[in-house]
Amino acid sequence: MWLEKRQPFIGRRTAKDYRLYIETLVKVFGNVTLERLANPDLLRAYQLERSKTCSRGVVNKELGIVQQLLRPIRKWDEVKPFYEPLEPRIESPGRALSPEEGRALLKAGTSKPGWARASYLTVLSMNTAAGPGELLGRGREDFVWPYTE
Repeated sequence: MWLEKRQPFIGRRTAKDYRLYIETLVKVFGNVTLERLANPDLLRAYQLERSKTCSRGVVNKELGIVQQLLRPIRKWDEVKPFYEPLEPRIESPGRALSPEEGRALLKAGTSKPGWARASYLTVLSMNTAAGPGELLGRGREDFVWPYTE
């Protein structure tokens, strides 16, 4: 019900992510009332345990949902002074492909018919600032096609 109210105001990919976050929260806290969930120690324990199996950013987003659920019942203010989001890990952006590596990647992408989608995404990623996560969250309707058939 909470997500359905927000659905008109959020993107398709955000709604999908929210559903996954909620599923995870329900697996862990399914029988816990919102009033009992307003416990900083419980949320901190969740942060520590959950961050062993996924990124800190995902944990912060999951607990962002908890925050949005606690605000309307005026329980977030009890948690807020004690809650600290996890610090994101600083990751290297990697390095750019050399021209030879780029050609080899594109050649590999066209070598098998089943790899067509990956090949198209690779070309898009190599020619834009979009990474794999951004591109996979897009649909055909999100792109402007210069030619119509």
